[in-house]
Amino acid sequence: MKIIPPHYEHVERWTFGSTDEEADKLIELIVLGIKTATCSLYEPDNIPEKGDAFVIIGADSEPACSVEITDVLVTTFLKVDEAHARAEGEGDLTLAYWQKVTREFFEEFGLFSFDMKLICLRFKLLEVFKDA
Repeated sequence: MKIIPPHYEHVERWTFGSTDEEADKLIELIVLGIKTATCSLYEPDNIPEKGDAFVIIGADSEPACSVEITDVLVTTFLKVDEAHARAEGEGDLTLAYWQKVTREFFEEFGLFSFDMKLICLRFKLLEVFKDA
């Protein structure tokens, strides 16, 4: 069980990736400072704001760490740039890799299109939660 400070009790929880293995790998990249960005499908009523904090959940459904949003950009799939792809911290850090895996992810759910709107988020690590 993880020790989580009381001020995170009501903070929204996020899971990255589509498998347990991927979720834990992405948490590792966050903790190492390699992954400092993510993106999600644009939902106009659910856009995080700069300064919002989130608790990241691992494959074991335990809170692993917390992050704070530092930048928010609404854009389309084709307008995401190399800098954002690199900040996502995955694969070979190229835009081509990001486009491939992001396209595959959204295609799994029947949501992909080249002009789809995305919310691109930059974040910083706030805290890593320790085991009790």
